[in-house]
Amino acid sequence: MKKIIGVFSLFCLFLLGGCSENSQSSSSHLNSTTTASTNDLEKNAGADNSVDNTNTSNVAIVYYSLTGSTEAVAKEIQTQTNGDLYPITTVEAYPEAYSDVLEVVRQQQGANELPKLQPMTIDLAEYETIFIGSPIWFGSCSLPT
Repeated sequence: MKKIIGVFSLFCLFLLGGCSENSQSSSSHLNSTTTASTNDLEKNAGADNSVDNTNTSNVAIVYYSLTGSTEAVAKEIQTQTNGDLYPITTVEAYPEAYSDVLEVVRQQQGANELPKLQPMTIDLAEYETIFIGSPIWFGSCSLPT
């Protein structure tokens, strides 16, 4: 109990010390920062801030999707970046029923076994940006990724 009270007291000291030290200087700094931010907003209000999607050769989107949710996100990234899509596919498809998928994944994880993947033709060195998408299975990336 004493340790908990001591840690809590120490935390409060750090919190109070950090807040009270520079109250006057931080308020003047806040006013100057707010003024600068307002000026930047006014300057950029009429600017065209659209994303340039003309560069298509430097983005790859590599993903695995069992139900289509991750695929939908990958396609949205492709729409916004004009990147190249590379779906990861398994040699043997997972079962249709979710409860059956859970059982297969548990067995694979228990045996420290990864599913076999279809070969992919991708040269990652050609890309500056690579997005990797995966569903989350049991708190980590899906086994095919």
